Formats: sequence, C-alpha cells, structure tokens
Amino acid sequence: MRLCAWATALGAVRDPRVVTLLVKDRRGTRLVAHILVPITVEGRMYLVSMLGAGSNWVLDVREAAGATFLTRGRRRAVIAAIIDDPANRRRNAVG
Repeated sequence: MRLCAWATALGAVRDPRVVTLLVKDRRGTRLVAHILVPITVEGRMYLVSMLGAGSNWVLDVREAAGATFLTRGRRRAVIAAIIDDPANRRRNAVG
C-alpha cells in the first residue's frame, strides 16, 4: 500500500481521479501517504471517508490540525477541514 501511495504521489499512476493526501502520522514522526478519490460538488473538492470518522486518514488529519499536503501531479500544502455529518452523529448516538 505504501509503495502504491508514493507512486501515485510521484505521478506514476496517471488516474486524474486519484489524489494522494500526505499527513503526519498520529505520533508526528513521519509523513503517511493516503490514496483517495475526491468528489467535486459545486466546484469544491471534498475527501469523504467511507469508513467514517475512525479511518486512519481522518484520525491523522485531526491530529495534525488539518495541516496536510495534497498531491495530484504537483504537491501543494493545504489545510483540511473536517466536516462532521450531523445525521451520522444521531445514528451513532441511537445505536
């Protein structure tokens, strides 16, 4: 998985739908590459966790306070904002 993530980040995987999110791991010791497929809504790009708030990349982004790099051809520094789904919170509270 790591090799595939770094190959994608370097541009070796030429799928325009794929991005690589680089973020420090939760211990803050190294950069971790997560391969993601963003969705675009009204011209804005969103990264959605299909596994919910407990997925590794979401936990890493929370710990890093949103400080990440996004790679699709070129690497650029971005601040990722976590948007919680209120419906998901209600569902988890009930279940």
